[in-house]
Amino acid sequence: MVNMRTEYLLARRHPVLVLANYCQFDPSMKVEFKRVQSRMLLWCLTGQGRVTANGHSYDFRPDDFLLLPWNHAIAYHTDRQHPFLLGGVHVIPDLAPDTPIVFEVAHVPNSELFDVPSRRDAPVQGCEGVLRGTLAVTPGLSHLADYCVAWFQQGPHGEAEARMLGTLMLAEMERVAATLGAEALPEQFQAMLAELRACLADPFSLTALSTQAHCSVATLNRQFQRHLGLSPLQWLTRERLAKAARLLMTTRLPIGAIGQEVGITDPYYFTKCFTKRYGLSPTAYRRQMSMLMR
Repeated sequence: MVNMRTEYLLARRHPVLVLANYCQFDPSMKVEFKRVQSRMLLWCLTGQGRVTANGHSYDFRPDDFLLLPWNHAIAYHTDRQHPFLLGGVHVIPDLAPDTPIVFEVAHVPNSELFDVPSRRDAPVQGCEGVLRGTLAVTPGLSHLADYCVAWFQQGPHGEAEARMLGTLMLAEMERVAATLGAEALPEQFQAMLAELRACLADPFSLTALSTQAHCSVATLNRQFQRHLGLSPLQWLTRERLAKAARLLMTTRLPIGAIGQEVGITDPYYFTKCFTKRYGLSPTAYRRQMSMLMR
């Protein structure tokens, strides 16, 4: 819910979404930008590597995200064995209503959009520097980011929608920034989540998981509810379907093979679960949102 402070700030600026995409790195890619003129959400979907933002380096694995300020410097260093797939959403915090929208971002000083007076930064509460978090505890930000990418891929881009999504993204950034100062996930719990994400196709046993976590099943359930607001099975199902959605968008794997990849081996049950989660069958989702088909 947007608070009064956020409403006040939103009333003084005119945000617009100008770019949202996924980028699959290969081991040889070297990408660096000295000065990017946008407020950016950057997150990792698959793979791993390291991101250097404004002089600080961050290990980057699935669900890790950064909120990046205006004029940020960034460099990407992907893992050679497991190159990462990253998502990015760029917002111009203040573009005058009478200014035509150019759906591009100034990444280098010789860009025609660099230091254009009509494209301005604006206060984003709590987002003065680089902020790091995990999408595992910010599902609203995760869903909004995926929607922004899907909307941007579909095109053509309407001005009213671009401005609405820009406004929603800045408001969500402020909401998330306010929660990042809260208690972080315990390291042991984060390590367990990372291990689970790495083997989503394996059979799931709550008893085996509790043994791995050195606690009872009841304690494990309480930990998931406390830190994530979900039961272990609910979290696992969400992660499996999220991975399936990414595979549908970024590969040509058959639907059945994707179900196998995420540990839901019954094709009928996989389709049923996916449709309930995303409102579309896997086939319809791929048709509407696949990068490979656009």
